[in-house]
Amino acid sequence: MQEQHPLQLAVKELQTMPTIDIKGKSYTQVSTRLAVFRKYFPDASISTILIHDDDQRVVIQAKIKIGENTISTGFAEEYRGDGWINATSALENAETSSIGRALAGLSLSGNEYASANEVNTAISQQQHLQNNNHSNNMSGATTAPPPNNAQAYQHNDLEQRVEQLGLGVEQLSDGTLAVTGNSYPLASELKKLKCKWQPQLKQWVLPYQQVSNAA
Repeated sequence: MQEQHPLQLAVKELQTMPTIDIKGKSYTQVSTRLAVFRKYFPDASISTILIHDDDQRVVIQAKIKIGENTISTGFAEEYRGDGWINATSALENAETSSIGRALAGLSLSGNEYASANEVNTAISQQQHLQNNNHSNNMSGATTAPPPNNAQAYQHNDLEQRVEQLGLGVEQLSDGTLAVTGNSYPLASELKKLKCKWQPQLKQWVLPYQQVSNAA
């Protein structure tokens, strides 16, 4: 039997790794993809280059090399203040995304080329445009959305903030939105978002929801 190339083995293992759900699609986090890559390419190096940095935006390029040969690159651009994470960590967010795109260039993308943060941002922007277009097409005086819609908008924003922490959100059978992933080191950040720890679920949940009493 022909021995498989390390990249083939890495891609195969990545298909078995945990994913996060974003609007019905599964994405593999950059940290997971990076761990798999390091396992099969221990001698490879990953470097990041700050291409642009000012008060408005940052651009970072990531390069993956084996020896002197560059085998993949990735660029990422983030705007300062665009979202909760970028308000304080645009540089770090761009660096992570650039590494994710470089890994995706090697087929270590977890089924999608874009990183979870990039996809989530794009979805949010699309929904924002759709909501604006709908409002502009309505005739007469505008009215405030009913409470259930307002709550849904708030949940969408909270989901985005949780996912920007590198965690996931799943809907349980009772409608509860629960946080998935390694939330332990991010407990203080989840508290700031007013998420609640539910011992019976052993998970954090988004606020303003009914939580099942099942053990």
